[in-house]
Amino acid sequence: MNLTIHMHGDRIALSGQTYVVREAIKAIPGHRWDPDGRLWTFPCTMDSYRLVHAMFPFAKLDGSMHVLAEQARKLEDAMLAKHDVDAPPVPVEKSNSWLHQRQAFWFAYHRLQAKRGAMLALDMGCGKSKVAIDLINNLDCRHVLITCPTSVVNVWPEQFEVHSHITHPILACNNSRSIERRTREAKDFLWEHGGGVVVINHEAVWRKPTDVDMFGGFALGHNWDMVIVDECHRAKSPGGKLSRYLYRLAQSTRYRLGLTGTPAPHSILDIYAQARFLDDSVFGTNYTSHRAEFAIVSSFGTFNKVVGFKNTDKFSEKFHELAIQMKAEDTLDLPDKVHMNRYCELSAPERRAYDDMKKEMIAEVKGGTITAANALVRLLRLAQIVQGTVTNDMGTPVVVGESKRELLRDVLEDIEEPVVVFCRFTCDIDTAFYVAGDLGRPCFQLSGERKQLDEWKAACAQGQPAIIAVQIQAGGVGISMVQARYCIYLSKGFNLGEYEQSLARVHRPGQSEKVTYIHLVAKGTIDEVINRALAQRKDTVEMILTELGGAE
Repeated sequence: MNLTIHMHGDRIALSGQTYVVREAIKAIPGHRWDPDGRLWTFPCTMDSYRLVHAMFPFAKLDGSMHVLAEQARKLEDAMLAKHDVDAPPVPVEKSNSWLHQRQAFWFAYHRLQAKRGAMLALDMGCGKSKVAIDLINNLDCRHVLITCPTSVVNVWPEQFEVHSHITHPILACNNSRSIERRTREAKDFLWEHGGGVVVINHEAVWRKPTDVDMFGGFALGHNWDMVIVDECHRAKSPGGKLSRYLYRLAQSTRYRLGLTGTPAPHSILDIYAQARFLDDSVFGTNYTSHRAEFAIVSSFGTFNKVVGFKNTDKFSEKFHELAIQMKAEDTLDLPDKVHMNRYCELSAPERRAYDDMKKEMIAEVKGGTITAANALVRLLRLAQIVQGTVTNDMGTPVVVGESKRELLRDVLEDIEEPVVVFCRFTCDIDTAFYVAGDLGRPCFQLSGERKQLDEWKAACAQGQPAIIAVQIQAGGVGISMVQARYCIYLSKGFNLGEYEQSLARVHRPGQSEKVTYIHLVAKGTIDEVINRALAQRKDTVEMILTELGGAE
């Protein structure tokens, strides 16, 4: 796009192919269209220049604009010399940024322009995705690839809707379709829209990088303005397929942005592979040399084992050149509690069972044979299918899928600290124990059958990332679980009072940190209706029946 920023009388002007970007320009205060000169003009102030240049960083500066640009650069350098000072407003944004988001934005904005890579190491719930979207808009990125955990693929379109006033075509490539089909969809999508945002899960992005018909090969051959790796610590293994692929992808990508709340989940060596993708000038491209510089290694027979670290001050200095790191407890303006959703798609057997049950219920609701008074048994069966089980003719639960189990695993992988998992059904408690066992984490239970709250608290006191699976009905008045700041809802009941009581088990007097509630949702199911009803404090059963009655 050929654009020039220059002086036009006593105003700043932007000329070139401005008709392409006119909707974005209208977000700049004082904009005015000059039909004779066929250019946009703005008040001749430093704020106006900074807004225009932030939105169109690759526009050519002409004439006296170089003087104004240097003044703006010195002002921003002075304001951003430290992370703990106030930060200027984000030039182009839909929703107002918190202070820590503005600080993160300007850190990443300047580093991306200078070095092409940056990391936002902000705790879960601190609003990293908004900062990333603001960077996309202010750096005028039109071809964007976001790779993320499977549970987050369907979250990104929601985040763009909330935080971007610029309409970006978005394709969420969820894993309900084959990688070949998702690759075709991505190619057609970018061709049709002349760009856009493609979101895909980590496990699919690197597949067959030598095959242009698979996503890995297609992505390597596309010119991306920005590649965002959400939960980038998933690429911490230097020899892993994802991290090696991302390093190849970085070579042809203008900007690289990493998002994570846990940049070094196990040791400082976890940073190396992430930094190699973002900016290989920070820690280099030789892992052996990197480990020799920062790790203390001892030999045990034929094996070498890292037993400690050295040069940690140097490591920290280099890491903070690349990343801005913030903990939730250090953010003064973050709300005391944050709610977020994570999604999965039902497997084919789960979807068939669910749709069959739903059709029966729709017919009965429309026929008047099901009312709010007698619907509970059917609704429970519908909710159980979402959790992966059906009841056979003998009354025995039968597993038909593991979508929610995999969703829980996906979320827990990124939380290396105590967690409360709320469950409605006994099978969900079993699911929590199964996943915890796979992850090698201690798990306890609070239900009508077993009460292990004290054991869980003891494990937390010992620094273990312990999980407690809590039956919602058992997590009632008087129970405190402030040892955790993360609370996951694997399933919910229909009772608003029980739900609100469960919220208060973690966010209550004695809680010293900000709390994040993560709701696990199967797309296109009763989960979504229950979430809406509870959030709006409405009768859950009545809302479900109303929506079923209006279904086709």
